[in-house]
Amino acid sequence: SSTANIEFVVARQEKLRITHLRNYPNPFSGRTSFSFEHNQPEAAFSVEIGIYTVGGQLVKRLQSVVQSAGSRNSQLSWDGTDERGRKLEKGIYIYRVIIALGRERWEEAGQMILL
Repeated sequence: SSTANIEFVVARQEKLRITHLRNYPNPFSGRTSFSFEHNQPEAAFSVEIGIYTVGGQLVKRLQSVVQSAGSRNSQLSWDGTDERGRKLEKGIYIYRVIIALGRERWEEAGQMILL
């Protein structure tokens, strides 16, 4: 016969924290991908990205549920088209990202250049 001990630590859930939001490549001409790092491994995030002109007009909205396998996500991409599928003009665009996990929500904006 034998005995064994098992020890485990129950970690408390940290508040959602997002870092290193970026789109790559930037500037871009064909396609760009959005990525971010977070502190909630193995989580399913609701992600919404709004693409705006510098004048504030919404030209494209991307929505997805992203399943995280670790602490980095880079699964959302955009082809530079508007809601009707038309290629946008060259210029500077603003993106606003909203990431939600349960009741927690995180929001940040950035800019990108379409060539």
